[in-house]
Amino acid sequence: MANSGNGRARLENILAAMAVGLLAISVLSIIGLMLLSKLIDTSYFILIPYIGLPTSALLIIVLLVLQIRKKSGSN
Repeated sequence: MANSGNGRARLENILAAMAVGLLAISVLSIIGLMLLSKLIDTSYFILIPYIGLPTSALLIIVLLVLQIRKKSGSN
């Protein structure tokens, strides 16, 4: 039983790191698009925020569901 709790904490840490990483990459790419749009062709980078932001939102929702299930299971 103790190992499953440790595995769940590891899963939550991995999901949280993925959400933060995707969010950071998306925000940095938006800033980069704004700054570099005058200098270079940014059509290759335009899809990064469209994919990264919804994916990070879904990961945050998954983390929320995992936390709700964890709290309801301990009661």
